[in-house]
Amino acid sequence: MVFAREHFPEAVDRMARSPWAGELAAHEDFIREQLVREDCGPLPQNGAWTTSMPGGAHEHRRQCHRSSWCSFRRGESVMISPEVPSARDGILVPAPVKWEDFATAVGSLDPTRLYVFRGQKDAEWPLVSPLDRDQSPALREPGFDHLRHRAEFENACRGRRGFNPPPIYGEAWWALGRHYGMKTPLLDWTFAPYVALYFAFWEQSDSSHRAVYALNKSAVEDKCKKMRNVDGRSVVMEFPEFDNLEDPRMIAQRGLFTCLRGGDDIESWLVKAFRGSSERVLVKFRIENAGREACLRELGRMNITHLTLFPDLTGAALYMNLKLEIPRY
Repeated sequence: MVFAREHFPEAVDRMARSPWAGELAAHEDFIREQLVREDCGPLPQNGAWTTSMPGGAHEHRRQCHRSSWCSFRRGESVMISPEVPSARDGILVPAPVKWEDFATAVGSLDPTRLYVFRGQKDAEWPLVSPLDRDQSPALREPGFDHLRHRAEFENACRGRRGFNPPPIYGEAWWALGRHYGMKTPLLDWTFAPYVALYFAFWEQSDSSHRAVYALNKSAVEDKCKKMRNVDGRSVVMEFPEFDNLEDPRMIAQRGLFTCLRGGDDIESWLVKAFRGSSERVLVKFRIENAGREACLRELGRMNITHLTLFPDLTGAALYMNLKLEIPRY
């Protein structure tokens, strides 16, 4: 981060609201300390830069924890360049942020890796599929068979898909059921971070924080490929694709699914699969609940609403409900 000296107080305030605030907290005191030590004069209250020494581009650096460093050049600029914290067992949970700072948070992700995103209105909810989350008596019975459950759904769909429907096979039946509200072992994700932010905020919530998860799809696929090569019986996370299923909602939302069998939630599986890894495979961005209406209005200006994400009558109806609830939506 680079900023002119006169904007130093403003920039420090912006850093304090970033998800890496803990990493940056020490730098303000360090810079002020160095300004005095080098006889450059203290930073005045109004932020103007003064110096009692001749010019020169002498650069100061200080090695800080986690290899962060800050530097400044007299008469030029102040630069703070933090190294983003490492994950633990593949998972990173930064400090909570406001929704206004979501762009900064997402911008910290590695641009060379493909991330997918999921929004949840309660940050305490685990990453688990609707079917695995369900506590219905039938699911608690020993020997519950997911495949038989899917086959029963296929049978129930006979004559209900219109005239001469295109054939669908295997996992695509789960996706079809998910579209109509069926509890399945699939978990919804999107390639679009702001779509995930919308799903985190569109419903009312009593939770203090909402969450947007960023999952490193590249890292997960690489890990699962290695696990299959070592032991074909390992429980792996899948990203099923459905070539014959043209779902307007999935297209509009840039959606995809994960499927994880074995009963684990995704975070528990990642801890086991990426034990000891500092790579950011899953980043959980916790977002303060305050400002929901302002957030949804801003997303509406970006054309992210139920009207665009659900291109059907249900989407139109829910969009109109939000217009009643949120002034100037």
